[in-house]
Amino acid sequence: MTNAIFIPITQKQIEGEAVQTVDARALHTFLGVKTPFKQWIERRISDYTFLFNRDFWEFSGKKTFGIFSKEATEYALS
Repeated sequence: MTNAIFIPITQKQIEGEAVQTVDARALHTFLGVKTPFKQWIERRISDYTFLFNRDFWEFSGKKTFGIFSKEATEYALS
């Protein structure tokens, strides 16, 4: 029996509507992508012509690196 690893699907309220989403950063990690996240997500959005507020949403967030933190753009994918 193998240990299955799943990417959590969450339900977000976006403009009053319940939407099932996946955290893009979690997907990036799960896939083991070597390209830095920012470059990877921008390329995916462009290559697959994702539509803002339909296929993906952007949120402000904080990324913590040890004792440091910085603002980062987070993405939810439908």
